[in-house]
Amino acid sequence: MLYKVVVPGKPVPKERARLSKQGKMYTPAKTKKYEELIRKTAYLIIEQPLTGHVSVDIKIYTWRLTGDIDNYIKSILDGLAGVAYKNDLQVTALSAKRYISDIERVEIDITEDKREI
Repeated sequence: MLYKVVVPGKPVPKERARLSKQGKMYTPAKTKKYEELIRKTAYLIIEQPLTGHVSVDIKIYTWRLTGDIDNYIKSILDGLAGVAYKNDLQVTALSAKRYISDIERVEIDITEDKREI
């Protein structure tokens, strides 16, 4: 089964965790907000987390090249966790490309291999 998820808007790379004044680690608000957008968008396509091995193909469209591609991938995969799959340990194949485009977005193809993990 192939699921296609298109997340509109400017892609956001995963920011490093921060240390609060109370000494606790937290994810910056910008990253949390983007991961939530991915989560909500994926939920419109995938009603329950997949249980088998998962292949993820990511296309990142930005108007200019900024941020490391691996940080974009981290925010996308973390946003999909719990919706597209139960745990990102299920991701057994991953590909990602970044493109220049006036229309910023992320296109994600998720394919499930029915074998249980």
